[in-house]
Parts: sequence; C-alpha cells; structure tokens
Amino acid sequence: MSTSNKTICILKAKLTFSKYLGVLILLLFFSCKENDTISVTPPDQNSVIVANSELATLILDVSTNAIDCIDFNYPILFNVYNIDFQSLVNETVTNDAELRVMVTNRINTDTYLVSLHFPVNTNSGNTTFTLTSNEELRANLSTVSQQCQSTFDCPALQLNIGDPCIIQNQQGTVNPDCDCEI
Repeated sequence: MSTSNKTICILKAKLTFSKYLGVLILLLFFSCKENDTISVTPPDQNSVIVANSELATLILDVSTNAIDCIDFNYPILFNVYNIDFQSLVNETVTNDAELRVMVTNRINTDTYLVSLHFPVNTNSGNTTFTLTSNEELRANLSTVSQQCQSTFDCPALQLNIGDPCIIQNQQGTVNPDCDCEI
C-alpha cells in the first residue's frame, strides 16, 4: 500500500472517529442533567374516580345492590396508578363482588388513583346506556337511582314488597300491605 493510500485510510478513520466523537459530545450536552425533573402525565382527569366521591359511592351502591334497578355490563376495565402517577396495573372487573373490592381497596384510598376505560355500559330495565365519561356515568347512576327510589312499592318505608325489614329487633319481610312482618 502506498503512502498516499495509507494517509487516505488514516484520514478516513480520523474523520469517522470525529463524527462519532461529535455525536457523543452532542448526546452528552443534550442529555438529562442532575437537576432536571421528569414530568409524568397523570391519567386523564375526566376518568379518574375521586376517593369517597359521589361517583365512588354510587358505584359501590350499585355493586352492593343498594341501588337495585341498575346494573353494570361487565367486564369493566380500570387502570390503577400509584400516587406518583406511575401506572401499576390494568384490572378487569367481571362482577359486582370484584367491583366492590375495587371501590373499597383501590378507589376509596389515598394510595391509588383509579381511572375507568370508557365506554362503560349500564342496564336499567330494558334500556342499555353507553357512557363515555365519569360525569355521564355519575349522572346516569344518580338519575336512575332517584327514579328507583321514587318507584318503591311502599314509598313510606322506601322498600319494595318482599324486601327484608326489621321489626321488634327481628328481621322480617315487607308484605303486600307494606307492613313488616316476621
């Protein structure tokens, strides 16, 4: 190999090395510095269920059948975050018992943030509602529960015929005359 060819090879090697060194310097210059903060985008605030809120209470009431004229169509998907907005897990709820656990152990705590994945469907009578936000879900559960309460068989007792009741410290059942009988 001639001296000029060797010189050209050395120059090419130096040029290639210079390019890589330049890229490395740029990476170091623009990389994170010790005092840089990393911002994490929290879950969509429209889908986070606030602990002990009206929505959390309504969801719990539906899952315990305290509001018995509306049901959720399962499955329902929740995204669970820690308080630092780091996603922990996606949880799928497939029945009322699992929903009660979700509300009690995840939503109504200060340890987690829980958001719903919409749409969520509810059923009341022969009507299915497709809801796309926490506000729509809250309004739906609230409205239907108010309609339920106003349609009791025995409005004075706020109970229906056949519901359990307490009389003389004993559990009884509401009869067709709207009396509690043992």
